[in-house]
Amino acid sequence: MGQIIYSLDDIKDCYLNFLQKSDCPKIENLTNWGRNRFFFNTYFTVKHCHHTSSKIWIEFNAKTYDLDIAQAPDFLDQRNYIAWLQQHFLHA
Repeated sequence: MGQIIYSLDDIKDCYLNFLQKSDCPKIENLTNWGRNRFFFNTYFTVKHCHHTSSKIWIEFNAKTYDLDIAQAPDFLDQRNYIAWLQQHFLHA
């Protein structure tokens, strides 16, 4: 596990760092689900994940969030993806 995200402000920096990491598999070769899963596993504690569904449960600031990755914008769409993720943390 890498650096943990502790605040909403950390999300954008960690996202950009994740995209630029040279030791990661080429994320453009992963599906949108794979990109999300790899990002969440790197920066959050994954509580539960079904490999046959789009649901993933992650921990952020001692709270568990249920995310439906099928509803997420494309992972490589920085503005919309970060806004989607932050929105879930603010309104859950």
